[in-house]
Amino acid sequence: MAAGRGAFRTAAITKTLICINDTGQYELSGFLFNPYMKEAWEFGGVREFLDIMDNFFDEVGFPQAVYTMRDFRELKKTERPSRRVPVKPEICQDPSAFDTMRGGIATFTVQVNFRQNATWQGSVYWAERDLTQDFRSTLELIRLMEAAFVSDGGTLGGWEDRT
Repeated sequence: MAAGRGAFRTAAITKTLICINDTGQYELSGFLFNPYMKEAWEFGGVREFLDIMDNFFDEVGFPQAVYTMRDFRELKKTERPSRRVPVKPEICQDPSAFDTMRGGIATFTVQVNFRQNATWQGSVYWAERDLTQDFRSTLELIRLMEAAFVSDGGTLGGWEDRT
């Protein structure tokens, strides 16, 4: 591979640990950890969790979004639309935390491979049950994560029948 803008990016950048500590008021809350982030980020709901990860992906430029948010503000004649230049990611924290950090209720490792069709595609690993599933959208990811808490009668809310 030729050395260029994307040469330093690897899929390991998007591997993120999601620790769920509370499911009160029908909202998942907890913290997320990625070795390329300066610190673990707390989130108080699904929207906040998705925003944190999406902003991080934009910051490092990987996985690259197929669609970008439109900006409807008026630009001055001398102003050009801004383009975010990705920063070169560096490991800021010990990756061994994936083996030791756990959520109070559940722990997931999310690997986002693509951001196509204005959503994410990748895989999610549920640590407590040692199960992995692929997801084709952020909605599907959320449903899989929520299924871990609402499983009834021994079923796993779609985890076992999606292999």
